[in-house]
Amino acid sequence: MLTVQPKIRYADFSLDADFLQAYQTADPGWSGTGFDEVIFLRTYAKEKPDGGAESWFDCCKRVVEGMYGLQKAHCENQGLPWYDKKSQRSAQECFDLMFRRKWSPPGRGLAHMGTAAVTRIGGSVLNNCAMVSTADIDRDFTKPFTWTMMMLAHGVGVGFDTRGAGKVRIVRSLHTEEVTVDDSREGWCDAIERVLRSWIGKGPQPVFDYSQLRPKGATISSLGGTASGPEALENLVTKFNKTLSAYVGETLDSTGITVLMNVIGECVVSGGTRRSSQIAFSTPDDLAFRQLKDPAHPTTLDKFPEWMAEPDPEFQNGPPTWASNNTLFADGVTDFTDIAEQIAKNGEPGLCWLEHFKNFGRMKDSPNTADYGIVGTNPCMRAEAPVLTPEGIRTLGEVDVGDTIWSGNQWTKITKKWSTGIKPVFEYHTTAGVVECTENHRIVQNGVKIEIKDATSIDRALGDLAYVGPLDPVDVLDGLLIGDGSRNLGRRQKTDILLTVGERDQEYFESEVAPLIDPEPYRKPLAHPVSGNTVTALELPPMPVREIPQRFLRGDAKKMQGFLRGLYSANGSTVDARVCLKTTSPVLARQVQQMLSALGMMSYITTNKEHDVTFDNGTFTCKESYDVNTSYRSRFHQLIGFVHGYKTEKLAGYIDSRREGSKKQTFDITAVKPLGEHEVFDITVEADEHTYWSGGHLVSNCGEQGLWNFELCTLAELMPSNCDSKEEFFRAIKYAYLYGKTVTLVPTWSPDTNQVMMRNRRIGIGQMGVLDNIEKLGLQTHLKWCDEGYAHICEWDETYSNWLGVPKSIKKTTLKPSGTTSLVHNLRPGIHDSPSYSTHCVRTVRIHDTSPLLPVLEKAGYKIEQAVKEPGTKVVYFPMKYENRDAQQPAYTIWRQVDLVALMNAHWSDNAVSCTVAFDPETEADQIGPVLNAYAHRLKSISFLPRKDYASMGFHQLPFTACTEEQYEEMRSTLKPLDLSGIYVHEADDKFCEGGLCLVPPT
Repeated sequence: MLTVQPKIRYADFSLDADFLQAYQTADPGWSGTGFDEVIFLRTYAKEKPDGGAESWFDCCKRVVEGMYGLQKAHCENQGLPWYDKKSQRSAQECFDLMFRRKWSPPGRGLAHMGTAAVTRIGGSVLNNCAMVSTADIDRDFTKPFTWTMMMLAHGVGVGFDTRGAGKVRIVRSLHTEEVTVDDSREGWCDAIERVLRSWIGKGPQPVFDYSQLRPKGATISSLGGTASGPEALENLVTKFNKTLSAYVGETLDSTGITVLMNVIGECVVSGGTRRSSQIAFSTPDDLAFRQLKDPAHPTTLDKFPEWMAEPDPEFQNGPPTWASNNTLFADGVTDFTDIAEQIAKNGEPGLCWLEHFKNFGRMKDSPNTADYGIVGTNPCMRAEAPVLTPEGIRTLGEVDVGDTIWSGNQWTKITKKWSTGIKPVFEYHTTAGVVECTENHRIVQNGVKIEIKDATSIDRALGDLAYVGPLDPVDVLDGLLIGDGSRNLGRRQKTDILLTVGERDQEYFESEVAPLIDPEPYRKPLAHPVSGNTVTALELPPMPVREIPQRFLRGDAKKMQGFLRGLYSANGSTVDARVCLKTTSPVLARQVQQMLSALGMMSYITTNKEHDVTFDNGTFTCKESYDVNTSYRSRFHQLIGFVHGYKTEKLAGYIDSRREGSKKQTFDITAVKPLGEHEVFDITVEADEHTYWSGGHLVSNCGEQGLWNFELCTLAELMPSNCDSKEEFFRAIKYAYLYGKTVTLVPTWSPDTNQVMMRNRRIGIGQMGVLDNIEKLGLQTHLKWCDEGYAHICEWDETYSNWLGVPKSIKKTTLKPSGTTSLVHNLRPGIHDSPSYSTHCVRTVRIHDTSPLLPVLEKAGYKIEQAVKEPGTKVVYFPMKYENRDAQQPAYTIWRQVDLVALMNAHWSDNAVSCTVAFDPETEADQIGPVLNAYAHRLKSISFLPRKDYASMGFHQLPFTACTEEQYEEMRSTLKPLDLSGIYVHEADDKFCEGGLCLVPPT
């Protein structure tokens, strides 16, 4: 697992002591109930050097000084200007607005900004959401899983897809090795990497020694909390082996990928204060994925009978498919009928419109302006560039929107095509093919998309064409003629074309082409007239300039295979297990290579320089020639073969004798040749890999920018309902934005993540308490604040990106559930309504029974109970009152909630709105399908959850319970003043990305 130790430091920056003095004893606006302050102490407050806990003042000071210390260090490292007085004024206003709770870092920032965890571990501890794709697990099986393990261990919520389904075959290793696990996150990741490699034939089965791991309960100094002990890793290894053993001899499917990822999530959850949040993505036609959380799911029962027979004692439904929110990709033609019925049962799956993520920032703005890519910035291929269609090789100029081409992995539709003008085009040569494009077209190098001018090699791509059956003898004859045919230049011509039939070619007269060849030579030995051929005399120039006629080069699979059978019979052989075609025509060699690639066979060309050879009748100069070599012997034998029996027999002797094909994926660029200026085109394909076949190589979908693999999302929060005016809201926007931009300056442990983060600088400035502000100001005023606020963020991004010398952020705003941070600020989470709509309620907090908070809360008169079925945990009850809420107004309907999501997609969020829509299962379940059909064109993501009266169902100690004003007053009357100063408890971390979709969807 490739990791880096990021070089991060805080420059010396401190807020002015005189300025801070007025805030040390000031009230930051706690609710007076104790609830919000207890949540802060339990979740975010760090321990001070004297052993006490941070106050809100201390936390704000740490965050702001850390934030400006990182900015100053960046400027010092890059030689950029830094102004002490200006930064001090800015930091003081930043502190004031955070202290008075007008803006806030996310929970990650409250807990870690300004701490040594950032300098020791890197930027991952400050980020919330992450995304990793399994699309390339056939190239690197372990990376998505080890990357997920490390990010979850750092507290980041991870989304993953199942695009790798069907790409990796599982085998059982027959060898073992003893391995001692290192007591570190890297050691745990190395352990699961070894296990995974052993199941794909890349290493022995590891037998682990866990003796070096800290025992359960030991302190973890870097991020806080306690160690989970070796048992958690042993359990993970056992479940990995149990899962993968069910796939021996088969390819891993979406169920297997999800189970492996969920096992990792389960392992991370078991450790101390850490929380694991996962979101899984698949396609609507993946029925097994859609039903993963159904205990009666037949696929799970069939695949894991042993597991189901002996269910995990903690999770009774067998394999741990519980750990992720499962989500489907949707598009403009998705049928929501069956999906809506499934959602009505348990709220899953969620839905994600990936094309909307790609094509739009805010949904009201023009498309193609954000993540999707700008027309002209990535000009690509000339009209003559080859692409592969089901009918054969065509040119880019011949295909159009709606046509099907080969992506390198699957057949896919072209969704867009446009001209980007007249531009210089070049030929980029490798031994495996040629790519014709502009210098800033993106290709794939070692699995990574980069501009070809920056590339040193290009990944190969193999097509999927094949025809199994009798070939047309005329096609075979035409191939023989291109290889060994000549024009008859005699005066009295019996025929225009003659085929050379040598002494070892007599089998022609007993083969499929026998009826087409005159057995009697014409005028000279070996030259035989032919009939029925389509090759003309004009198509038989001297060999060095001979080419394959376009009707064969662009023919279907059957026509290509027949032609190549004839050509290889004329000029091909088997040499040292390689099928080799010799020719003096460089153009013909490249054309053959294209045809082989289209038929699923990689080849490489070697050049034989001009040289002298001595024969019995003298010394002669042999011209430069080219060998087209392929080691795909079985496929060649099956699809093409030779006319000659002796050549066929020799080829058959090599089949299964050596490794078939080549594992080499990328080929060095050996030459770059200018082709002049041509009109060039961009296209977009709908396949998720966003690549396509061209000339035997893998090139990138030109207009695709998309959302990135291994990317993180940097968040911050605004509290508009806490702002006294629109102008104060705009000032808070500046510092929420600046916090997010600062975090993008901090590298992580992952080179893959750093590459995309430093390019995109993605941030997500969210809002908590959206409904609180709507009820305070009215909907139209709130939306006006959103529009004007978004414009301010864009202006600040221009200003600060220029100052810091970094790219502008590709996207800047979002709406997330806000998690525990909304409880600290006593606001409703994100765009959500409360679980129960009421001005008065009782909220509960779970606290470890050894917490120093409990004696203080008990002394103050709060109701405390033993948690039901949770040994070692107490439940504390807090009476709450919300001034702005109308007790008579019913809960928001499903239609009103989805409409609000659509409005915030249009007026605020250019990333996404993460929202779980609550619906009444009795009266609104049948409305899920209609609401999805009505709003699909205005959504990026959505999920649903049945609204239930859990109290009436017998559940106790609920997080939120409505009460009457009289009940509220009765509980308040018994409470005494609560003094929480100096108590350090940090026993729980926020669970990020909870309750909705990840803000960084997959690529």
